Amino acid sequence: MNGETLKDCFARFMMLLTTMLIAMSVYYGVESMIISRPIITAIDSPFPICDGYKVVHPGNVVCYKIHYYKRLDIPGELTKQLIITDKEGHEFYLPLEYVSGHLPVGTTDTLAYARIPSWTPEGTAKIKLTAAHFTGRIRQFVTVYTEPFEVKK
Repeated sequence: MNGETLKDCFARFMMLLTTMLIAMSVYYGVESMIISRPIITAIDSPFPICDGYKVVHPGNVVCYKIHYYKRLDIPGELTKQLIITDKEGHEFYLPLEYVSGHLPVGTTDTLAYARIPSWTPEGTAKIKLTAAHFTGRIRQFVTVYTEPFEVKK
């Protein structure tokens, strides 16, 4: 191999390497812009409690109005948790039914229900809703709460 051939091979290698680095930078730059946008956005936060459900008995259901926008048609998981503060000021975190599913794309404005466990103590409560979506390399979480309501036996 003479010096000219070696120079030519090195120049081609450097051009190929530079092209790959530019392509990777563009790809990951565009991907990060797309992924960083939230999959779900809550429109009316906190979600309001329906009339007639401001006081709920343990074992019954609470109704709340959800209003959100989902931009991509990808599956996700939705978890619900009851956060309740009793009369002494102690805070409790209780799991509610677990829903794994596919929320519809676009703007959704509807009623949702959650059953309050029969062993729930009395107090002021709110529901924490967390949606998780896998967008490729990372999981994206969105958390929203309902308005407070009373749990009375």
